[in-house]
Amino acid sequence: MGTKTWTASIDGVEIKVTNHFSVLGWESWESLSVGDRLVQRNDGGMWRPSSFLSTRVETPYGIKEISALIAGLGFSVGCHIFSDGELVAGDTESKLNAPSPVEWDIAKTKGVAHFLLLRGVMGMGVPFALMLTLVNVISGDHSIGQSVLMFVINCILFGLVMGYFQWWSFRKLYDE
Repeated sequence: MGTKTWTASIDGVEIKVTNHFSVLGWESWESLSVGDRLVQRNDGGMWRPSSFLSTRVETPYGIKEISALIAGLGFSVGCHIFSDGELVAGDTESKLNAPSPVEWDIAKTKGVAHFLLLRGVMGMGVPFALMLTLVNVISGDHSIGQSVLMFVINCILFGLVMGYFQWWSFRKLYDE
């Protein structure tokens, strides 16, 4: 359905990252090319919330570790291209819906409980619970006490489940 491409020139070597999205998930893919050579391709990308591609590239100035993070960017898709861990190209001014490799390493050192509390409960549980509570209060179906109790339950349960799903998907993205 749509193809988006990001390019970079790193020490004179051309890097191309492509994301091809299709409603039919098995036709979606992401790729990393160096010059005219395809070095990595992930198929079936519709079913992954983000994708990480990497390779080593020999440049005139030495060997570089080139990597690309493709993830959600609002209602679109974005890309960060890294050279030796430093963001050098792609949507450099935008924050993707996935952590960079460095941010993921920091999150792992802080632990799953910290991640679940901040990214899960606070980042997803609170907004979700606020929307549900607002709907319940407007509809008049529940008392204030019931709405507060439902807010707490929705916030914690939804936040923990979604936070764990993100933890699991980022572990799969970077650590496997």
